[in-house]
Amino acid sequence: MFNIKFGKSVILLVLLALLLVSMPTSLAQDNDFCDIAIDEIEYGDTVEDEIDDDAFFLWYCFEGEEGDEVILTAEATDGDLLLLLGIGDSFLEEIFEETAAVEEEEELEVVFELPEDGNYLVIISRDGLEEGDTEGEFEVTLDIANGDTDDDDDDDNDDDATDFCNEIADEIEDGDEVDADIDDELPFAAFCFVGEEGDEVTLTAETTDNDLVLLISVSDSLLEEIYEQEEADDEDEEIEIVFEVPDDGNYLIVVARADEDTDGEFEMTLEIEASDSDDEEMVEECEESGFEFLPYDETVDGDIDDDNVFAIYCVIGEEDDEITLIVEADDGLIVGVAITSPDIEEIYEEVFADDEDEELEIVFELPDDGEYVILITREDFDDGDSEGSFELTIETDAR
Repeated sequence: MFNIKFGKSVILLVLLALLLVSMPTSLAQDNDFCDIAIDEIEYGDTVEDEIDDDAFFLWYCFEGEEGDEVILTAEATDGDLLLLLGIGDSFLEEIFEETAAVEEEEELEVVFELPEDGNYLVIISRDGLEEGDTEGEFEVTLDIANGDTDDDDDDDNDDDATDFCNEIADEIEDGDEVDADIDDELPFAAFCFVGEEGDEVTLTAETTDNDLVLLISVSDSLLEEIYEQEEADDEDEEIEIVFEVPDDGNYLIVVARADEDTDGEFEMTLEIEASDSDDEEMVEECEESGFEFLPYDETVDGDIDDDNVFAIYCVIGEEDDEITLIVEADDGLIVGVAITSPDIEEIYEEVFADDEDEELEIVFELPDDGEYVILITREDFDDGDSEGSFELTIETDAR
């Protein structure tokens, strides 16, 4: 049996009886009604809905903590609705507070301090309940007087989330070697680097003076997750951390001491090997297009004749890479070379030899990251009559 208790009146007893009759006895007795309530409401929320003959009561579930001072306000916004407003536990064993409007535009308010952590029900109905004849739209708001709403909490969390790369860390990049002192006055040193998903990061560190026993960690810049952490056994041990960057963003390196009784200087080196996943995809695209992939600082050779008027290669580079193409032909071939867009619709640079012995060279700065095509051909293309072998070299200082 239910031990249903009411704070100030029994006006919601009929409503509760209707709820219980409409459900199996076992469900009504044993279950938290918040598990079957249609709508949830949180501190700071305002809900709009309608009461009529088809839906003469509505309920909303919220979660609160012991001591929360809850403020419920409700008012009819359309029609002749005379509202009833109450708050109860989620098992419908007790109605803590309720109030009823005596005129259509009256605003209702319930203030109640939650007795314990858990789920609670907000119940909305009308004067007369099922037998009532008023209906219309309403608006109900759930607030907390002695705490923050969820929106406020989110804002506070955003404010409290400190990006340590902007606060305490020195910037460090691929290839940098840094040194610092760890002692009682400054028991740690922090460094920040920018990584891209898939980058392989290698950190090496060692003590260079005194008895410092190193402890090094790599985390996100908010210090929410530590990805790698290593500590030395003694001052003579070198630490190495190899770490794959999970996402694009800032990462924090903290160098501290594993033994608080030690201090001294350390030296650390950061090396970042860029992910080649994007390059691999473009290489596959090159090969699917029937082009041969040509890496930087490689030399290839081929033949141009009546059956093969073009030799086509694919190059993958980054914006501002400066590449040098060098082409030499054997006797008999008057060679030409061009660098183009991937679809070969835009020719960036091209040059043709005047005779068989001329060496060709193109120096070109890539305008964007991505794929480029190198064409080797002969004078007059299909109408030409020169044939022979060639050697193509691509050079760059980029990587």
